[in-house]
Amino acid sequence: HYSMGNQASQDRGVSVTEVRFDPRLEALFDKLAQTESGQDPCITEDGFRELFGTPLPGFATVMFNAIAPNPGSGSVGRHAFLVGAQETLNLTGLSSQIKYYHDVFFEREGVTEEGVRSMVHTAYTLCLASIHLDAEALKGDISILDSLSRSIMKTCGEQTEQKLNVVIQTHYVHLFSGLHTWVQNTLLQAQTGPNEELVAAVQERYADSMIDLPMAWVLSCILPIRYTQNRAELAAHSKLPKWLQWSQLYSSRQHGQSMNRFEHHVFSYKGPTILLISCTGGFTFCIAVDTEWKESTAAWGGMDCMILQLTPEVWVLEEGEGMMFVNHHARTVKNGIFFGRNFDNPLLRLQNGLDSLETTEGELAIASVEVWGCGDE
Repeated sequence: HYSMGNQASQDRGVSVTEVRFDPRLEALFDKLAQTESGQDPCITEDGFRELFGTPLPGFATVMFNAIAPNPGSGSVGRHAFLVGAQETLNLTGLSSQIKYYHDVFFEREGVTEEGVRSMVHTAYTLCLASIHLDAEALKGDISILDSLSRSIMKTCGEQTEQKLNVVIQTHYVHLFSGLHTWVQNTLLQAQTGPNEELVAAVQERYADSMIDLPMAWVLSCILPIRYTQNRAELAAHSKLPKWLQWSQLYSSRQHGQSMNRFEHHVFSYKGPTILLISCTGGFTFCIAVDTEWKESTAAWGGMDCMILQLTPEVWVLEEGEGMMFVNHHARTVKNGIFFGRNFDNPLLRLQNGLDSLETTEGELAIASVEVWGCGDE
């Protein structure tokens, strides 16, 4: 059973000798290779552990199996390493990355619940490592990662003809983005370790809030890039991705739980926002709003609006335009804030006192409400 590196070189047939390898990969091979007398130099699985084993030792084996044409031999020679590593560097589009890492994680064992859980936790930890954050130091509620894993498995289960990579492509398109950055940087010997200053900055930003690092990362996998990625000219100067630079506009715990305070802090903000509602019974909802908030007798909101449930399971409930409706003053139409396309039977309705949330399943008492600004700062 050959692995992907081998498949790639087979597919390219004769032309494989014409592939141009990044000189940094050649230098990396020379650095990690061992030479037994009379044999060609090769990198063993121990060499992969040295390269890929921090912070997750198990990921080294995953990458060894991906790059080595014959993992059972315990080593990989120069040419095969360069072909496999260059193939990994050349993954430019999101769909090619999703296909590649789907195979990296599941080609050998098949898709299992534990495998999907491991994939999600690995993607999270290595995404943080790619931006110089230490998952251990930035403890958050990682149960949301398990919720995401369960939701992915359920989606696969409900649509058995849908392969896991199609589910990821459809709902969690940025799942592997940070992991891939880390793999690329590691192969190019450009990845450095955690930066304590950045760790402290992130801790401070999300102190005493509903958002923590695992939740922010899950949102970064799902939300449109308008919320999560800075424009190129801003990104170049930023040490952190946009989803770690959201600014808190309103917190019911801090500013008071009333519609008046909510509007005062939120309605003047010009960029996209995310509204988080935490309810008793362990339910958390997120409404991503792609334009500034306003009161109107008609529905509003663009194509990048999204309604999510984040706990106890992670689901996209609805997405697209015309899902927002806010009215407190006009007497001819219903009062309150409604989310969803059908305003006669909205998906969610926020009562004027911000103390309860009506859902299609019944009413939930609200514990806290937060709004975060996601504009280009």
